[in-house]
Amino acid sequence: LGYVCACVPAMTVVLALRGASWIGGGARMSAALIGGRVFTWGKADECGRGSGGATGADILPLLEPTALIGLPPIRSLRCGMCHSLACSEAGDVFTWGCGVSHQLGNRPRSCEDPSDASQEPADELEPYLLSSRRLAGRYALLADGGAQHSVELVWAEGGDEVVEEAQDDGAEDVDPGAEAPPGSEGEAGEDAPEVLVIDTSEGFWRAQLDAIYRRRNPYKLERVPELLEKYRGREAVLYVKVCRTYHLDPQRFYADPTAWADEEGDVRRDPHAEDEAEGDEVESQR
Repeated sequence: LGYVCACVPAMTVVLALRGASWIGGGARMSAALIGGRVFTWGKADECGRGSGGATGADILPLLEPTALIGLPPIRSLRCGMCHSLACSEAGDVFTWGCGVSHQLGNRPRSCEDPSDASQEPADELEPYLLSSRRLAGRYALLADGGAQHSVELVWAEGGDEVVEEAQDDGAEDVDPGAEAPPGSEGEAGEDAPEVLVIDTSEGFWRAQLDAIYRRRNPYKLERVPELLEKYRGREAVLYVKVCRTYHLDPQRFYADPTAWADEEGDVRRDPHAEDEAEGDEVESQR
C-alpha cells in the first residue's frame, strides 16, 4: 500500500501508477504493469529488486512503486501469495519471490543442465527467466499463481493448439526422453513386487518414503537418507509432510502396493470426505 502500517483507512491516489493496465498483489507486496514495465512495492525480498547486500530484517520494504530493471517489455503480469509471474512480449516467463514449493519452476535452473534438479528450491530476489523443455517452442500468453503453485497458458508452436503447463509442489522439469534415474523402476504391473524385510524403525520409514518418491519424484530418491537424518526421531512428521506434498493420504503406508489402488486413476479417493461421512453416520446413529 506504500505505507508502513496495518491498513490505509481511506482511499488514496497513488500518482506513480497512472496509466496502469494491471494492478494486483500478494500477501505482502503489490505490483503494477504500466506501458510494458513492471512496478513493485512492499516486502522487498518479494519485489524482484534484489537485496542490495542486506540480509534478514535489514532488508527494508519498498514504500513506493519502483520499476524493475532488466526485464524486457512485459505484456502480462500476475501475483501469487508471495511470488510474481510476468510474460514478456517475446513469450518468455519471468518469476520472482518465494519459491520454497517449486512455484518458481527454478529446479533445475536450466533445463540444459539438470544437475541441481534434486536440490531444494530457493527464493528468487530478482526476476528469473523460466527454463523448461515443456515450454520450448511455445509462446506464453499468461502466467498466474496461488499460494504454492503456478500455471502457464501457452500457445504451441504452429498456432494449432493451446496447452497449459504448471509448476507445483515438488514438480520438477524432467525430459520425457531422458533415461530414468536409478531406483525408478518397479511401477505397478511390471515385475512381481519385491519382498522387503524391515527390522528397524528407520528402515520402515525409509521404505515408505522410497515408495512415494519412486512413483512421484524419482529424482529425489537419493535424498531420502539425508531427510531421515534431518528428521531423526520425527520421521512421522516427515512422512506426513511428504504425503501432503504429493496429495497422498498419510494414514496409508505406500510401501504396500495395495495402498496405491485408488491413487493412480483419474478419480482419487478423498480421505477428508470419508472422515466427514463417518462422522455424519455416527451422528445419525445417536
